[in-house]
Amino acid sequence: MVKTQQQQLDLANRIAQVQALIDEISIEIEKIQANSPVAPPTCSLIRFRAKGKGGAYWYYKWQSPQPMELGREDLLEEASRTRD
Repeated sequence: MVKTQQQQLDLANRIAQVQALIDEISIEIEKIQANSPVAPPTCSLIRFRAKGKGGAYWYYKWQSPQPMELGREDLLEEASRTRD
């Protein structure tokens, strides 16, 4: 398939935009990791749909293959300190 010069320029512009967004997201990830406790990559968050007397709702479960260094209370305390 032969691309016109305009199509090549459009493609180059889209590639540049995607790369700029990747760079921006990478910076945000670094900021989060530097300023907040972050779960190890082996952790996962699972969403379940449950039904109760008041109707259906979503239940979120945080799972880790090994015990976490910080407990839930420690994480909540840390989160409240970083907001101030």
